[in-house]
Amino acid sequence: MTNDSTGRPKKTSGKKSAAKKAVSKTPRARSQPVADIAVPPGIPNVFDAPDLLKPPVRRAAYSDRTAWLMAALSELAYFQFEGTQAGLESLITDIHGIVTGKTSEESRKKLSQLVIGFLLKQQHTDTDAKERLRETLAIAGLTLDSVYNAAGTQAFLAHRDPEGDSTGMRVLVFRGTEMNMKDVWTDLDATMVPAIGAIGDEKVHRGFQRAYEAIRADVEKDLRDRQHLPLYIAGHSLGGALAIVATWFTAANSLGACYTFGGPRVGNLEFGERFKTPIYRVVNASDYVPRVPPNWVKHLAALLRGLCRLVPVPGMDFLIRQLHRFSGYVHFGDMRYLRYSDMGANGDYPMMRVISNPALSVRAGWVIRRWISTRGKGGVEDHSISIYRKKLRAFAVRRNS
Repeated sequence: MTNDSTGRPKKTSGKKSAAKKAVSKTPRARSQPVADIAVPPGIPNVFDAPDLLKPPVRRAAYSDRTAWLMAALSELAYFQFEGTQAGLESLITDIHGIVTGKTSEESRKKLSQLVIGFLLKQQHTDTDAKERLRETLAIAGLTLDSVYNAAGTQAFLAHRDPEGDSTGMRVLVFRGTEMNMKDVWTDLDATMVPAIGAIGDEKVHRGFQRAYEAIRADVEKDLRDRQHLPLYIAGHSLGGALAIVATWFTAANSLGACYTFGGPRVGNLEFGERFKTPIYRVVNASDYVPRVPPNWVKHLAALLRGLCRLVPVPGMDFLIRQLHRFSGYVHFGDMRYLRYSDMGANGDYPMMRVISNPALSVRAGWVIRRWISTRGKGGVEDHSISIYRKKLRAFAVRRNS
């Protein structure tokens, strides 16, 4: 068995070094079959590698197995454990407002009756949905503690008790962006504001902080239980941003880690420097979401200010002030970059590599080539949490076989 990757290269020398280097560049040719596990209806088989289900949690260092498990849980978070009735009501409200431009309760109810009547057979109640989630988590040896659904923010909390030599753990997992107006406005509300609890100039994305505030009290109440277990926080896309904000509030000094997948920038440098809990930022190929909000806004504002001194332009001062509201975003944490790789015959990625903190110039070359070869579509395709999970599964199985 090979130990999990920490991202630190091992030093070797001589002919053995050359031989090992050659082996490391040539992944094993054999494919890893996907485990056929029975899951509740309507839920994808995310726990398809049973040998990886008990990752090392006694240490907070990056682990291939933990990364796969957190990605699987982040994909599971997209299951509507609050029930499809709640999701449909939200969608109907959005559609009604867009079509009519108003919020007449009578016409909204008529639209609701038509849509819900048509989809009634495909719906499940919140109780049924929570039971499906509970059954699925049990496959991974996890017990569901709570689900959260408020103001467009969804997450679940689960735990695994210690058993034998296996250390227990708690997991807090957030859902990412869905196609509804609440999530869209959360993403777009990118004004930098002081982080709650800041002691200096720590600033954070206003929309992300507000979204987490909707469930913060309930989460902190539930986390008072089982404090002896390490806490792992995870999420994909918007869920990754919320995972970082949650880490700020609940786990800044805890034994555990935060794993994000395709997450956007969340705050400024001062905000990131306050974290003591490890943050592992997994980025797949040319995924576009980790590139927003842009970090070049402050440079654009400085350039415009310099130009205005030479050639005054009416209204430019206002534009510069608005740009400053969105300036200062940076990424922080330890990056793991998933190189682009074609899918193998069994749905794995035999040639895929995980690279620790690659240089920006090198990564930019990979991303640009991927965008050109796909005519820009790669940025969207590579954002899929399912692809994140499958790639991490392939790499973890290969390393731990």
